Amino acid sequence: MKKICTDCKGNGFIRIPYAQVKEEMWADCETCNSQGEIDDRGPFDLTLQIEMLQKQKEILQSACRRAGKKIKQLEEDCEKLFEENQDMRRKKGTVL
Repeated sequence: MKKICTDCKGNGFIRIPYAQVKEEMWADCETCNSQGEIDDRGPFDLTLQIEMLQKQKEILQSACRRAGKKIKQLEEDCEKLFEENQDMRRKKGTVL
């Protein structure tokens, strides 16, 4: 059974607030894929929720990968700075 999309009210598109873009702008409704209707499978159908959670999982995995790369780069930078500091202290004769 289909029902009218509550986000776009059946239009298939949504208005973007003027304050965000400083001009009149519309965007496709992602909830109903610009169809204006969504499947109403009842409160016990978890298909949509599973799809949304899978998308969230992909986004979070990507963010974790980026963070991991950044952490690795920062660790390498710290190690390099530590070695440079040690070299400078050796040259001055004040090794810790």
